[in-house]
Amino acid sequence: MFHQMHCLQMIRSAIVQGDPGHHTRHCLNLLRQAILCASDITLDPINLGTDGTDGIGVVHVCRDWEKVYDFVEQNKLRYNATAW
Repeated sequence: MFHQMHCLQMIRSAIVQGDPGHHTRHCLNLLRQAILCASDITLDPINLGTDGTDGIGVVHVCRDWEKVYDFVEQNKLRYNATAW
């Protein structure tokens, strides 16, 4: 969590100062990976008596992006074979 918060600060500084630098690119990649891993379709239930949800006790599963990449690659090969 602290690394991601540090990265948000680095990105904010890069926007304000206009100099992204290597570290900011690293931070964007770190946040991209965190979002891709955490983006699942599990719903967090609403906590009665609160204003929302905290996700405590809910199991989330990272997606296997290799299956997506494999499908895209196979589709690309099939399309290229029939296009010409």
